[in-house]
Amino acid sequence: MPAQSITDKFVRNVKLPKKDGDKQVRYIDTLERGLALVLKVSYGGSKTWSVLTYRNGKPHTYGLGKYPQVTLKQAREQAREYFENPEKVTNAAAVGSFKDVAEKWFAREKAQHRTARETRRQLEKYVYARWKDVPFLQIKRRDIADLIDIVEDNHGPRMADAVLSTIRNICAWWQARDQDYTSPVVPGMGRDQNKAREHTLTDAEIATVWKAAEGTFGGVVKMLLLTAQRRAKVQSMRWSDVSADGIWTIATEQGEKGNPGKIRLPQAALDIIHQQPRIAGNPFIFGSTARHGRAFYNFVLAKRMLDAKAGVNNWVLHDLRRTARSLMSRARLGISFEHRERVLGHALPGVVGTYDRHTYEQEIGIAVAKLAAEIGRIVNPHPPANVVTLERK
Repeated sequence: MPAQSITDKFVRNVKLPKKDGDKQVRYIDTLERGLALVLKVSYGGSKTWSVLTYRNGKPHTYGLGKYPQVTLKQAREQAREYFENPEKVTNAAAVGSFKDVAEKWFAREKAQHRTARETRRQLEKYVYARWKDVPFLQIKRRDIADLIDIVEDNHGPRMADAVLSTIRNICAWWQARDQDYTSPVVPGMGRDQNKAREHTLTDAEIATVWKAAEGTFGGVVKMLLLTAQRRAKVQSMRWSDVSADGIWTIATEQGEKGNPGKIRLPQAALDIIHQQPRIAGNPFIFGSTARHGRAFYNFVLAKRMLDAKAGVNNWVLHDLRRTARSLMSRARLGISFEHRERVLGHALPGVVGTYDRHTYEQEIGIAVAKLAAEIGRIVNPHPPANVVTLERK
């Protein structure tokens, strides 16, 4: 094994052994007397860490994982931890990698939940890419902070907090099963300081965003505002969910917070639906043209493009639900508090929520129609001269 002062640059650029020669080369970096970090490089491109120590005068190695899932910094730290307490490290290995524990949690707690697909995406894209082979018990608070920093820098604070929430749930789940384990996730690690958002779009912002919203994503934005529903529900609308007479039956999934069940869509919403192209083999109204059979998914890029076009960027998609709810509270619309809450699918507290089993389908339809009319007045405050505005006597 050639001696080598291993650096990040060396690990990235190390030459691979030739297929017709030594298929593996090990580089050894002595950290201190009796302790060394070993990097094994294979001709196929894999780079694997191990720690080299001595027991009873004989060399002993212990695997630490693969690069880049285990970084040079992590490998050095793990090598020292093994040198100081081999039993502790081997016990951590018995628990398994972060992915091993996360997959057990997912199967028991998340697989049937309505957010399972998003959680799976977070794990695969942001977490497993770095921690796939890292022993679960070796994930420290600083490791979590470093990962969340990367997600925040590249995907924003809200996504960083979503990933942090997933990690928190996994760690808490394991803590409930292991009396010797304490979750490294602590209060104050979140990045989105505006947790309880209160923002709603002004009438001017609604008009600007509405007029700039185009294409599939623009249709999603308008539908969110017109129906006051959650993004996941609008995103997953299928052609089969909307009847010939304009009734949208909203799918209900296990673990869902609640939805109105059925909504008679206003004409403005139906017009948006009719504008969407039917994609062969794709059941979704707002379908993806990039991924066969999938709903529209590229929200981050589409939102950035809309913000740049509209010049309004101080809002997130969920603000549209809050904005719609606020619009329905305007006195001139005459929508009762109860009917406003029914549109959002909120469960009413107390005796009303327990005993009132009326579907409110007609009342919800009327409320949404009034909401659409109000949005119409905002977007087109001055109708053309040949249009007569009818007022109820």
